[in-house]
Amino acid sequence: MVVIDFPKKLRICLDSRPQNEAIQRPNYPILIADALNSKLQGDKKFTIVDAKNGLGQLPLEEESSHLTTFCTP
Repeated sequence: MVVIDFPKKLRICLDSRPQNEAIQRPNYPILIADALNSKLQGDKKFTIVDAKNGLGQLPLEEESSHLTTFCTP
């Protein structure tokens, strides 16, 4: 799939919806603020992650890499 990104740059993307439908994911419910606050009480270190522009920056496991490989002419 080729998309036109702003400002008018071509970008090749992989449509991985079929793979996403087949993946079994564990559920991790998001804690409400009060429960999260009580879990963090007394902690001294926190981390902030800005993943807005981090797509494609995490390595895949070797056995999963063939699922996201695509060829171009």
